[in-house]
Amino acid sequence: MFTLWEHRRQGWARDILRELIVQAQVAGADRLLLETGVQAVPALALYVSEGFVPVEPFGYYADAEGSVFLGKDLHA
Repeated sequence: MFTLWEHRRQGWARDILRELIVQAQVAGADRLLLETGVQAVPALALYVSEGFVPVEPFGYYADAEGSVFLGKDLHA
């Protein structure tokens, strides 16, 4: 997810993230995984505040320096 500078701090990213979580639950997903960078401090704060926790690296960026891997159990 990316929010343009002029649209930040208005709660839209949180609203979108919460809707993505709901839609994943409706679709029957067990958990969500995401990758972001250490420099994305506001995004990291958002994800952690919505219950995402560190997980083992995965996918294309698994070995990338500066990547952060988070997950959220949808049935907790």
